[in-house]
Amino acid sequence: MPEVLKIGVAAEYDPALQKAYEERAGEEFTYIKSAGITGETAAWVVIATLGVQALPPIVDFVKLLIERHQIKSLQFGDLKIENPSREDVALFEEQARRKALK
Repeated sequence: MPEVLKIGVAAEYDPALQKAYEERAGEEFTYIKSAGITGETAAWVVIATLGVQALPPIVDFVKLLIERHQIKSLQFGDLKIENPSREDVALFEEQARRKALK
């Protein structure tokens, strides 16, 4: 059964980055702009429904965001990681794979 993945990204986030990953995952990601008190873009939240077939492109997408320093948080089920590193992606991938195969 698919699970929801929430990725908090930096204000500089370019939603165009996700297009190639959407095509590979076979579904569109939803992204929501969060405005700060003064109206400027504070952050984006990218939401994907994560099934086993979508896992490899989404993991690659998260790695790209880490390399570009554009990711603030990763939330998947009980797993919540602030400022994730490449090592944290392995933990996320392991948990996601287990849940997706149930």
